[in-house]
Amino acid sequence: PYWIVIGSAIGAILTMILNPILYDFGILKTWSPGMDTIQTTLVNDIDFWMSVRIGTAFSVALLGGWSIWTSLRKRSKNAKTPGKRGSMKLPTGRGDFPLSVIFGAFVLLTVGYIVLSWRLVPGFPILFFVLYGFIYTPLSSYASARLRAITGADLQFPLIKEATFILSGYKGIDIWFAPIPIFNYGGQAQAFREIELTGTRFSSVLKAELLMIPVLLFCSLLFWHFIWGLAPIPSQAYPYAQKFWQQQATMQALWYSSTTGAGFENSYLLEALKVPYMVSGAVFGVAAYAILAVFNMPVMLIFGMIASVGTVPHAFFPQLFGALLGRYYMEKKFGRQKWHRYTPVLAAGYACGTGLVGMATVAVALISKTVSPLVY
Repeated sequence: PYWIVIGSAIGAILTMILNPILYDFGILKTWSPGMDTIQTTLVNDIDFWMSVRIGTAFSVALLGGWSIWTSLRKRSKNAKTPGKRGSMKLPTGRGDFPLSVIFGAFVLLTVGYIVLSWRLVPGFPILFFVLYGFIYTPLSSYASARLRAITGADLQFPLIKEATFILSGYKGIDIWFAPIPIFNYGGQAQAFREIELTGTRFSSVLKAELLMIPVLLFCSLLFWHFIWGLAPIPSQAYPYAQKFWQQQATMQALWYSSTTGAGFENSYLLEALKVPYMVSGAVFGVAAYAILAVFNMPVMLIFGMIASVGTVPHAFFPQLFGALLGRYYMEKKFGRQKWHRYTPVLAAGYACGTGLVGMATVAVALISKTVSPLVY
């Protein structure tokens, strides 16, 4: 949405303005001149922005919870009003499965994940696995689906998994790699709506998935083995991994260290998590949403700002250019309604084209890396 993009640009500009000020006040104390973008992002996250983003994520979670509450209240009122009561009857012609089959499959798979996680990490309290699968997953999925419908953005309740790992008192890093049943199915609701709009039957999608899974497993294992055998990872043969592995590994190590033998109190994570900054981020998110709502301004601005604040701003300015081009040129040239019908087709075509070009370039790169080490 247009206002999401505008909010993202505002958040990116705000980050660029605040970083020098925060450095002058001694908050971004780790940064030093000469650091590149990746190093700057890493140290600034640890000093300030990670805590702020956790707080803003909590504000999004609160807003999502409020959305759930208001929706349930409205549904309860409609249920008491004659003629407005909802129906659980499935539409015809979509290939829907019976609700008993759907709920049965969900329960069976969730129990399977719980048992598997408990067998792999027997020292971790099994009650947390049950809460993950049967309480957290449905609630977060419902809130995420609603937020996707309103803003096009995703919702993740922040640090639920990490907080329970730390508060449980469990020692060891194996829990971080266990297949715990924490899922967010909000995106699937959007996908089902797209399937319905295209006239595709759900049963046909299931058949395609069953056909695709074994092919994907075989090809994935084949290419993983091939790529891993070409050169060490990370190395200069894989420039993306060479560039970003340090940032990603450092952030993961911060969380993993919180359940090691030293304990959370002695981990580096405690230095990175700053409660005042988290509270400030949460208050900012909720207050900004309330102010925009009171003055009847587009509330989606705040969701865009939350998505971009404290992050690398490079990607948001091309999005801003595209949004302004569509709003002030394309809509005037083609008309607002017609342009909005064109944009999904253009986006699909662009995604398809970039995917094909990307796969072709990856193939060329793999072939070149295969033959380059050979001695002639």
